[in-house]
Amino acid sequence: MALEIGEVLDLIDETPTVKIIKIIAPSEKSYDYEPGQFFNLYLAEDSKSENPADYKLARPYSVISSPANKTYLEIAFRVAGNFTQKLAKLNAGDRIGINGPFGVFTLDENDKDVVMLAGGIGITPFVSMLRHATEKNLPNRFLLLYSNRLASDISLRQELLELEKQSKNVKCVFTITRETAAGFEHGRIDESFLKKYSALGPEKTYYVCGSHNFITGIIELLEKLGVDRKKIKKEDFGFIKPKAG
Repeated sequence: MALEIGEVLDLIDETPTVKIIKIIAPSEKSYDYEPGQFFNLYLAEDSKSENPADYKLARPYSVISSPANKTYLEIAFRVAGNFTQKLAKLNAGDRIGINGPFGVFTLDENDKDVVMLAGGIGITPFVSMLRHATEKNLPNRFLLLYSNRLASDISLRQELLELEKQSKNVKCVFTITRETAAGFEHGRIDESFLKKYSALGPEKTYYVCGSHNFITGIIELLEKLGVDRKKIKKEDFGFIKPKAG
């Protein structure tokens, strides 16, 4: 897929370290993606440039918007390095290179009982999936178990709670590992945690997304508890690399 030039519509502070960027896509085909897929974002030294050759720096990011949104692409990212610091300084009207969509970590509507396990910014593909499922009023059941270090790190919490209100088939559980706070579980996702929320069973399919360490730990836990590896799907944010345009 060729790199195209989109336009920044807005940039929003979500948490102290996470921002949401809204991008007006350059063509209708950019809105033809599956919930859970990602796009490569490209930056140029001149954020007003219309020349695709100027866009050198690239990183992949999952879309949080639903495919039903044909107005803009919505992407959440953690400000943590050189690329994201530059991304966080863009303004409405600036240009940004995009290409995609890519990825196979997508919602399969044949999975009728889904357990989503998210660590940190690994929540992003799940937001798109849950928005899509709620909009389509899918009968599938979704249990989201979302782990962060601190309550202030939790991204898109209000959005997730709203989706839970909208659908009787969506349940969201938030746990934090480095502090205790009212309204949140405390501790890592372990066997007792999974059992507490009835997250184990042969009928369930597990979707896992987050850092490499989070992914490795969760998969080891699930396999130890007898989950068939074929029932586990993962998106390893530590190992996603930009795809060539």
